[in-house]
Amino acid sequence: MNRVGARLLTELRTQGRTGLIGPRNRAPGSTAGDALALIDATIRRASRAGQ
Repeated sequence: MNRVGARLLTELRTQGRTGLIGPRNRAPGSTAGDALALIDATIRRASRAGQ
């Protein structure tokens, strides 16, 4: 797994959204805004880690 994928998985776990990890989306009702917020949070976390 590449670093970006690992960061996304870390952010999903941190936010308690483990239902989105796996072969299927088990959290119906997620919006595009939710996806963008996840990406933004991942970028912030990676920046704080110096990456």
